Amino acid sequence: SRRVEQADIRARVAGTIKFDDLKVVKNAEGRYVVMNRRGGEFAIVGEKGRERERFPVIYGAHINVKDGQSVEPGDLLASWDPFTTPIITEVDGTVKFGDIIPGKTMQEKVDPVTGKSSHTIIESKSADERPRISVKDKDGKTAKLPGTSGQARYILPINAILLVEEGDEVKAGDIV
Repeated sequence: SRRVEQADIRARVAGTIKFDDLKVVKNAEGRYVVMNRRGGEFAIVGEKGRERERFPVIYGAHINVKDGQSVEPGDLLASWDPFTTPIITEVDGTVKFGDIIPGKTMQEKVDPVTGKSSHTIIESKSADERPRISVKDKDGKTAKLPGTSGQARYILPINAILLVEEGDEVKAGDIV
């Protein structure tokens, strides 16, 4: 039997959107992307402020509504690709590869059906090599993540498909 993967959230009731611990960034296309790894939600509240519906939202989902916006039943509130787990940058900057070495930690794969090639992270024989993407600021330093002391550095798992090249400019909310 096949299971249908849910890929969007639609309003079942009318009301006003209220974000609850929901962290979003606006990507290059002008769409809002959820950056919460866990815990981000939004609700639809009625006229008197009573909650009518609540929705947990997954990392990487595109939010089609803003905090405080009115919605009607059937409105599309959020959507995502249920078959991928994206790695999304939280800052603007320039892509810099670390330990991404052709033939050692990355290989080019060609899809036999489409003929398109992709760069895929492979398992390294050396435990010292950890493929990663860093986002550099205008001074060439690894950018700081907003509101934290962390840096914009993303460790890449085996079988990750690179969607950027070294030196590419990225915007917050872009998939790398």
